[in-house]
Amino acid sequence: MFDDNYCTVHDKKTGQSFFGVQMTKNRMFRFDVVSENCVLVAKTNEATELWHLRYSHLNIKGSQLLGNKNMVVGLPKISALRFCEGCVYGKQCRPSFPVGKAWRASNCLELIHVDLCGPLSVESRGGSRYVLLFTGDYSRMSWVYFLKYKSEAFENFKKFKVFVEKQSDCQIKTLRTERADKFTSKEFDIFYEVHGIHRELTAPYTPKQNGVTERKNQTIVEMGRSVMNARAIPKWFWERQ
Repeated sequence: MFDDNYCTVHDKKTGQSFFGVQMTKNRMFRFDVVSENCVLVAKTNEATELWHLRYSHLNIKGSQLLGNKNMVVGLPKISALRFCEGCVYGKQCRPSFPVGKAWRASNCLELIHVDLCGPLSVESRGGSRYVLLFTGDYSRMSWVYFLKYKSEAFENFKKFKVFVEKQSDCQIKTLRTERADKFTSKEFDIFYEVHGIHRELTAPYTPKQNGVTERKNQTIVEMGRSVMNARAIPKWFWERQ
């Protein structure tokens, strides 16, 4: 119950008051559990549900395994659990992406995956804080560019485009990037339109849609970290010119 900048928590069935707290200056109600003389207990009459709560909503197979191997003294026989609202809210997750369903490029430069990593916690000896990674979907070949500022992404993309098209006698057809301002700027839009490049943007907060470059990024970082740690090289030498 909220009344006159004061919050009171009551038992819904008995009407008993558990605790009260005054609203703070930032309009929050801060409750210190340690200072209150009350105990909140999860109660149930069914043994299976009771032990499910005692083990912090352990799944049924795990609870049955504890009983089958006699790992817990006094644990009763665990049967099928009824609907648990706490598990629904606490354990739900996004469905996994289908494996092998994404289309693959059939020619060189038909699809390029792009990712910009940074700012890194340690500035390189050359002053770089960002890593721009291009990965070809067809060949899985990667090109790495080191940037001092993320605004340099557009100029480095133009350099990359000229280089790979000269070397392969092919043209970039599709560019897949995250939905960020560095890849959706006006200069990028004009460049896409002039050169006929199809743009693919991943959905917000869904890096899995550009998993090729995300995984390649992790591989490169792990390789560099392993080499430097093996030889005790200072962290600011991570950039190789």
